[in-house]
Amino acid sequence: TVPGTPSFDYYEGVAISGTKAYVAMRAVEGTEIIGLLIIDIDPSSPDYLSVEIVTGEIYYSVAVAGSFAYASHSDGLDVIDVNSGSPTFRQTVGSLRIPSSGEDITIVGDTLYLAADDLHIIGISDPQNPELLSTISTPDTAHGVVIQNGIAYVVDGSGSDIANSGLQVLDIAMPLKAEELGWVPPRDWALSVTINNDTAYVADRDEGLMVVDISDPEHLVTSYPIPEVDGYPVYVRDVTAAGLMAYVLTIDEDTFYGALAIVDMDPQSGTYGNILGLFNGTDPFCTFPYIPPCHEPLDAPWDTAIKDSVAYVTDPAYGLYSISIANSAN
Repeated sequence: TVPGTPSFDYYEGVAISGTKAYVAMRAVEGTEIIGLLIIDIDPSSPDYLSVEIVTGEIYYSVAVAGSFAYASHSDGLDVIDVNSGSPTFRQTVGSLRIPSSGEDITIVGDTLYLAADDLHIIGISDPQNPELLSTISTPDTAHGVVIQNGIAYVVDGSGSDIANSGLQVLDIAMPLKAEELGWVPPRDWALSVTINNDTAYVADRDEGLMVVDISDPEHLVTSYPIPEVDGYPVYVRDVTAAGLMAYVLTIDEDTFYGALAIVDMDPQSGTYGNILGLFNGTDPFCTFPYIPPCHEPLDAPWDTAIKDSVAYVTDPAYGLYSISIANSAN
């Protein structure tokens, strides 16, 4: 952990903006402090690896646009000014009450999309006064959302109702009259989604990684290229994609330790679907004085953000890992 900083009880969502990592957390160990962590990740900065705590709610996910961080909690959304000079003055400047826990946030221009049971579309042209523009009902519980070309890709469902789980594709050009274009049922329980060009990657829990061709949103084609992750039972919690790689957070359900698997997603290569690298926290694989030290295994990796050939992975038990992916992304 970073010298001189408190131990944190639970890390969840992570976002990278500029030279800072923003981490949603539940609590500081031994205290009642909850809120948002801001970590300097610029090796050239004199404040490198310094940590600020912006107290607030128990946050689950975070996204950053301009000078503001948008953090979701069990009763809505907070807007935090993260560029207001001294950390002493960083504060919540706006909020929106939504009676459900926000699990994922995507921002496009002046519009924020919040997966919180349903899909909530929120105007943020005035960050101090976020405005609910529309709520689009989803079949069960929305866990993740990505927007591309005026289309929302929403992963939805619960472990108790697999029939209503899946990837929902919505035309949101007119948010008040959103139209469903397609629906893909998972084999298990869809937990997160990311998009790279014409491909959607869905974390499908016990069934691994679902790959969806979205070049025609009304005729979706799915495949499951990864039967297992180097012997790990295929419990996939999260997925991020960049270039021709997918970065998959998986958990070994026997030991409850996790790993970041780097998967070749180039259909023209001879190693499509193969694991090119696997980081589980026990190998000297990180990029700088680690948060936490790399000899600690990943416990239950939760969320990933990628910038400049580094993957930032939150682990509820241990904190934030920074993992060099440069050698696998060529």
